[in-house]
Parts: sequence; structure tokens; C-alpha cells
Amino acid sequence: NSALTASLVGGILVVLNIVAFRYGGEAIDFTNDRSHSLSSLTVGQLKGLEKPLRLTVFLGGSDRATRRLDRVKQLLELFKAQNPEKITVESINPFKDPGDFEALVKRVPDAAILTEGGVALESGDGESATRGVVSSQELFQSPGQSPNARKDSYVTTFAGEDVLTSTLIRIREGKISRVAFTTGHGEPAVDEMESTRPGLGLWKRRMASVGLAAIPVNLMSEEVAPDVSLVVIVAPSSPFKPEEAKRLRDHMLKQKPVLLLLGLGESSGLEELLKIHNIVMSNEHIFDPKFNLRGPSIVATPPLQAVGHPVIDALAGQQILIPNSRPIDVLGVAKKRGEKPTAKANPGVDAMPILWTGPESFASASQRYPRFDPAKDRAGPLIVGVAAMTLPELAGGAALGKPLLMVYSSPYLADNQSLTLDPSNLDLLMNSINWLRGRAELQGIAPKTHVAPIFTADPNLRMRLHLIPTLLAGLLIVGLGILTYLTRRQ
Repeated sequence: NSALTASLVGGILVVLNIVAFRYGGEAIDFTNDRSHSLSSLTVGQLKGLEKPLRLTVFLGGSDRATRRLDRVKQLLELFKAQNPEKITVESINPFKDPGDFEALVKRVPDAAILTEGGVALESGDGESATRGVVSSQELFQSPGQSPNARKDSYVTTFAGEDVLTSTLIRIREGKISRVAFTTGHGEPAVDEMESTRPGLGLWKRRMASVGLAAIPVNLMSEEVAPDVSLVVIVAPSSPFKPEEAKRLRDHMLKQKPVLLLLGLGESSGLEELLKIHNIVMSNEHIFDPKFNLRGPSIVATPPLQAVGHPVIDALAGQQILIPNSRPIDVLGVAKKRGEKPTAKANPGVDAMPILWTGPESFASASQRYPRFDPAKDRAGPLIVGVAAMTLPELAGGAALGKPLLMVYSSPYLADNQSLTLDPSNLDLLMNSINWLRGRAELQGIAPKTHVAPIFTADPNLRMRLHLIPTLLAGLLIVGLGILTYLTRRQ
């Protein structure tokens, strides 16, 4: 009777689960990282499709590829559920299905160069279709080394939704925007793709995936082209000359914004431009004995909290790596607690601090890590990121004014090595670009981070943990056998 009852209950549960999955609508997501939920940005893009969308995942047959395939297919099925009439999902193994893969390469030639596979997106049919491809490396960010990473856990980061949604937006819009990177002042190479070398290649690759073309501009010999939507200056080691600063200012007078990542050298040559936007760069060096990576000078922010600005609010809970950063003084904001705010140089500009160091950080004139001296050093939290915009009342009553300038005081914020160590830096940079371009609705979707505990034990303990349960199980079986024998004998 017990066996029959258990079988009946099990059968009922199986039937109920089948009915629920087939007719119960969307599943309720109780996971900590919301793995089975899509953002409103993604849902809006998928439900607004006017042309058919074909999503093809092509990965190999290795153990790692198999694990990744399950995660990617799960995400693509969530995409399909939002608009099943328009979206088709396919899966190809390039080694087992060479014919199907060759057909995919004919339609999407870029798929052939992705050695570790990825996902192809095709919007529309035939020759008029627009196509894009996302690599497996972009879907699964390097876990890196969190500034306060636990040694007993392994962190994996899946950025699939953000990357696929960004690519979908690009192929639907069908146009490329140009972003100019200045040259001639020792800036890092934009084309350096090696993650272990200084350069901006990883950032450039991510920009290309969302329809942004990174082009060089030398302000000594040329003006900024009219079709450039944004100028980016990263870690100049020599100052800009007055004529270069004037060309940059002329660019901004055309309602075109600028993104600055400064911090190297005592002078950037852009001091007047910064002051016009109520921003002053300090020459002090920031140290943080708590929030850092491999040393107090490689500072990290505490977990981000919402500050009322879309660039940061979309990254709440994440940490940003800001190596060799310096304090930013905002005119109109007090330098230290208890002090009176300084006077603004330009009352028509609203300079809003958006990124701070931790409460135990401090700024010192010393380049080597000193002990905190209250008489000489400035105590944290310290401003390391500022967004300058027109006053909200000048922007038609909007919550925030029109973007003008964004400044970060870490010259290595966008470096390949920083992006590898902390992928959140890349999300911050992309959010900054989108906001400056007036596309705040494209703020990045936070990656799904999974933390798996790691059991660590010495070899002797591992042996005992395997051996003792095995022996106990054997003794239990033998004991039950002896007990059964004796009972039957009686």
C-alpha cells in the first residue's frame, strides 16, 4: 500500500509539473541573481520586433562549451518566450554539423573567425537582413579577481543578456556612430587586444559590438569631424596645448560631449576646460587600506549604491577598480566634511559627483603608501567620478540636464588589465558613453554573477571524508544482513 501510494503521488506531481510548464505561462524566478528574468530594456526590444529574428548559438563539444551552451540556450529560450511568433532559436555544433555551420558562415561571415563559438543574430530575411555576431568571450566575462574576493568561492559572470540586447539594438538601428580617441599625448593603444598588455582593445571590441566605431583624432593637426558623437581622452602623459584645448572646446560648443580619464602628470592642459564645468583635479594620490586590489594604491570603490544618476544606478551592488586615482574637487561642493562649499565658476553647469572611494580611504601628497596623517591628509570618501551637465531647469524640466562632460580620475580605469580584473569597469564605461550620447535608455544590464562555494581540505582530511562514510555504509549493509539472517532464523 505504501509503495502504491508513493507511486500515485509521484505520478500526480509529474502530471502537474508537465501541465504547469506547458500551460502555466512564465515561471516565477526565485534565484538570487534573477537568472531566469529579463530586463525591461530587453523585453521592450523583443516585443517591439517588426522583422523575424533568428538566434543561432554555435559552440563546440568540450566540457566547458557544453556547460556554456546550456546557459546560453536557457537565455535564448527566455528571449523566444517574449515573442515566439517572431523569434527562432537554433543550435549548431560546428564539429558535428559542418554543413549547417557552413551555411551559417555564408549568411554571417564573422562567425568563422570566432574560434570559441558564440551567437549569431539575424534580423529579417534574405539579402536585406541585418546580421551581427557575439563571441563566447563576450558572453562569459573573465571572472577576474574581485577586490575583496573570498578564497573559498569561485565566481562566474554571465553577461549574455547585456551583450545580446546591445547587439540586437545595433542591427535593428542599422547605423554606426563614431567615437574619437585622442592621440599624440602618450595615450594607450586603442588596437591592443591582448588582455595582459596595456591598451584599450577590450573596450574597443565591446564598443564595436554595439555599433560604435573607435577612430583616432590628433587635435594638433585636425579638428574633430562633425559626425563624431563623442570625444574620449584616456590617460594622457603629456599636457594638451592651448590650440588643442580650443579645438576640444569648439567641439563641445556644438553640443558634443567629452569623456575624460585623467590622473597622470601634474598638468593635463585641460584645467580651464574642467573649471568651466566646475571641476578641479587634485594632485594628491588616493590610498585605501580596505577596498583595494593587491595594494592600497590600486583602489576599488565600495559596492555601488544608487545616487540618482543612470550611469551608476544601473550598476548598484558592483565594485569599480580605480587604480592610481586622484581626488576630484567639485566647485560648489565642500572638499571636507564640515567645510563650506566652494563657489561655482560657472553657475549654469551642474557638476554632479557620482563615484566615491570608501570611508577608510585618504588622499596624500606622497606617491608611496603612508600612514594617514589627519593634519596633512584628506580623509575619505573622496570623489573620483563627476558628471557635468546643464542645469535641469535649462533642459525642459528633466530630472537631469543635458550631458556635457564626464570625468574619472583613474587613468587606468579602461585599461585591458583593469577590465580583465574587474569586468564591472567595462559596464561603467559603456554606461558613461550611452549617457553622454543621450541614450540613457541603453544603460547596461548588470551581468548575472554566480558564486559557487569551494570546499578546501588537506589530502588527509579528504581521504578520511571519503573513507569513513564508505566503511560506515559497508558496515551498515553487513549489519542489516546479519540482523535479517538472525531474525529469519528465529
